Amino acid sequence: MFTSKRGGAESAELVPRQIEELQVAVTQNAESVKELATQLQHTIESLGSGASDLQREMKLLKRLIVLALIVSIIGLSLAIWLLAGK
Repeated sequence: MFTSKRGGAESAELVPRQIEELQVAVTQNAESVKELATQLQHTIESLGSGASDLQREMKLLKRLIVLALIVSIIGLSLAIWLLAGK
């Protein structure tokens, strides 16, 4: 990937070439990190949105459970009342 010192390579030519290659690599790495950060931000936003949706669902389910419990208690009370009346 990077130019290495070979037998006849002159140091005056080699160092600037290596510096240029390193600068290109650093630029590519910076772009990759920026892209990964953007993807991570989108992922975190999606997770936050999903968590909000789940909280709403949980509230709804809790309300339905309470309603079902109330209906059950009323039904049980009615059954006991009807059986006691006979």
